Amino acid sequence: MKHSFFYFMFIAFFLLSGFSIAGQSFSIDRVDIQANVKENGDLDVQEVYTYDFKGSFNGATRSFSKDETGRIKSFKAYLLPKDGEKRGGDRPLKTKQEDGTYFAYTSSKDETKKVLFHYVVEDAARKFEDISVLRHSFYEKTNTDYHHVKIQVKLPDPVKASDIHAFLRDKGDGEITRVHNRTVTYQSGFFRAGTSSELRIYFPQSALPKAVRHPSYETKEDLLAEEKSEAHRYAKRDERLGSADRLTWIFSSIIGLMIIFILILSLMKKKRQKLLPIERLENFDPVLVAFLFKKGNFTDRDLLSGLLSLYQRGLITMKKVKAEDRFLRDSKAPDETYQFEFSGRKSELPKPDQLLIEKLFEQKGNDTYSFRLDSLSGPTEEEIEQGEGLEKYERKRIILQNVVQKWTESIRQDAVYKEFFQENRWLRMLSLSLLFIHTGLLLYILYADIAPQAGFMSACIIFGFALSAGIVLAKFKLYSILFFLGLFFASVFTDSIHTIMFYGVCLGLSILLIALIPSIKESRCASIYRSSILSWRNQLKKGECLSGRSLSENENIMVYAIVLDIEDESMAFIKESENRLEHAFPILGMAAAGYFHYPFYSWQQSAAAQNHAHDAGSSGSDGGSGAGTF
Repeated sequence: MKHSFFYFMFIAFFLLSGFSIAGQSFSIDRVDIQANVKENGDLDVQEVYTYDFKGSFNGATRSFSKDETGRIKSFKAYLLPKDGEKRGGDRPLKTKQEDGTYFAYTSSKDETKKVLFHYVVEDAARKFEDISVLRHSFYEKTNTDYHHVKIQVKLPDPVKASDIHAFLRDKGDGEITRVHNRTVTYQSGFFRAGTSSELRIYFPQSALPKAVRHPSYETKEDLLAEEKSEAHRYAKRDERLGSADRLTWIFSSIIGLMIIFILILSLMKKKRQKLLPIERLENFDPVLVAFLFKKGNFTDRDLLSGLLSLYQRGLITMKKVKAEDRFLRDSKAPDETYQFEFSGRKSELPKPDQLLIEKLFEQKGNDTYSFRLDSLSGPTEEEIEQGEGLEKYERKRIILQNVVQKWTESIRQDAVYKEFFQENRWLRMLSLSLLFIHTGLLLYILYADIAPQAGFMSACIIFGFALSAGIVLAKFKLYSILFFLGLFFASVFTDSIHTIMFYGVCLGLSILLIALIPSIKESRCASIYRSSILSWRNQLKKGECLSGRSLSENENIMVYAIVLDIEDESMAFIKESENRLEHAFPILGMAAAGYFHYPFYSWQQSAAAQNHAHDAGSSGSDGGSGAGTF
């Protein structure tokens, strides 16, 4: 199962990188293997590979798995005579071992060659109290396709054909074609790269007189019954994987139809939807505009909408003041800021306004409060470089986030805002259903592909816990998407490339479906308002609502440009000096001077300064097992 993952990743890398070696390729057109089981349990192996080289190569390779490498002894390589030449002229080749791979040097260019590998596998067959067993995989995984593969395993002399029980665990088209004269013959017309194949041969324990006898934990009858059961599973593998592929395509079709249906509904909704006139939008409260634009998910910058709302309603005043000393020492910080003042009884204000006054403003006298815009700022560049009081600013950031959260909750509880946005329960139900369906489908694929019991049980436990968490977390799109990616990663460890691709397509469609369904369900009114605001925002960015209007009108419009975070783009269309704007039109003056940016930019600057790191990487690969070239 593991080798399919590496094979799949190799193919993916090949396709993504477009890697190729022009005019250089090879194929293995025939494989003949003779393996003799010795009386001490060793396996004497001779393998003949017929190579067809296109281009220049330095030699041939034979790789072994990590488990086999330590048991391979007396490895030798020979160049055999070409067809039509006399036998007996086998030429020894220089060999070198490196990380489980043997390199046999024979320069080749545009020709056909036969290479013989001869080696011994120690303790390949084991003797138990009532039976002997050979469990051997000549290729645990391969990086190359083999054509016309024939393997003959010959048992010691005393063994009769009637005493041999041969089984094959093969996920390709190979089969045991004959058991005759103490020889088991395996053949495959095409041994696909990445295919796993293991021969399991049971024979009398008396056939290994020189081998060490191991204690038996299962009887001969139990072992053979288990092998017959596994043989039945392997025989049914292709049929069951075919059923999994059909189920996958059925689910893919259903999900695809749902995606098309949602897209059609979305297009119809957009065509039918009428936008509000701009004159009506210009009378909206800034907090309402920000709430609709952000779908009720405020950040610290959205506190500006609350301040501008208070200013627009005449509840606070503002004036330009000198910035604090720490900002005067920072070249990127403005030398001036704005101070907001409130006079009156805050208890008479709506709850969201009360919160702003209580959390942001400082009391100066009886029913008199003031707030400086630069008090929202994080550390300056100088403070970051010197590391001064950064812990204090971290506490300040947490307090600020808490203020934003409480203020947002108070707005959401307001009767005007409460009905605009609701959690989309359909998303949660659909996500949870898809998680269960895809998990069940993956487990069926693993079962059909005869995954190792440990791997199958691990998948059951891991995704079982993930499904339990999904009952609560399925409402979050990111969780569902990561869950689907985890399912795909698990499917890659199967040995059917087609099934992996089909299942991946189904998962991809599910991710697209989840992405198309909004997490927040908008009311009809909110949908119209928000679409109108988004259209208005695009017009403000282009200056279409600003040209030809008086500065007093643009002063009001600029409030909304600030709330929609496009004041810079909008100010580009107002051709007035900053000094004139600051005295007569403070909102335009603040936008022109860029005073709204720094308090929130300073926090980004602080975060960026703490995240400098150098990238480092390494690469490596598992050479796999089997024959190849270099």
